[in-house]
Amino acid sequence: MGKVYALNFGSGNPQVNAGLSPTLFIFRAIGISTYPNGVTNIIGPTVIELGVSSGFYTFTYDPSPTFAIFFVADGGSALISPDRYVKGVLDPIQSVDVKVGTNLDDIGNGSSAIDPITVMGLVKRLYAFNEGQATFVKGTALWSVYAKGSTVLNMGASTLLMQKTLTNTVSQATKT
Repeated sequence: MGKVYALNFGSGNPQVNAGLSPTLFIFRAIGISTYPNGVTNIIGPTVIELGVSSGFYTFTYDPSPTFAIFFVADGGSALISPDRYVKGVLDPIQSVDVKVGTNLDDIGNGSSAIDPITVMGLVKRLYAFNEGQATFVKGTALWSVYAKGSTVLNMGASTLLMQKTLTNTVSQATKT
């Protein structure tokens, strides 16, 4: 799951600098001991213009590493020196933002076969599990847990969250 980062070359109306072909010519990770001083060159992602003639540029990068990435983008020789370069940093905390899930409409609840993809998805799945209906069919020894029907959870009441077989003995029941 990549995160989108924005670049703006120059000041004032960004459309003045539309149509550029910027590149990330420095994209370095700090905190990896591969090279001296813990600096590693990484191939930077492609920079594209956001829409036609907008003057806004973006790149997408998966911020999953736990190290900072420093970058310098070059807008090209058509720009004067003060407007030509954009510098920045990708902070490792951004990977936490992506993994937590930043809105309540996150549909990463998963299913009985797929795990949730964010912390918010896990919380919503746990809520659906705890509040939902469960049935145990003695003849088949199947224990089934269904979601609490909710539009906030993006799940219907018939959404199967888990199904396990229970083994019943004189002293206990064991799920497998």
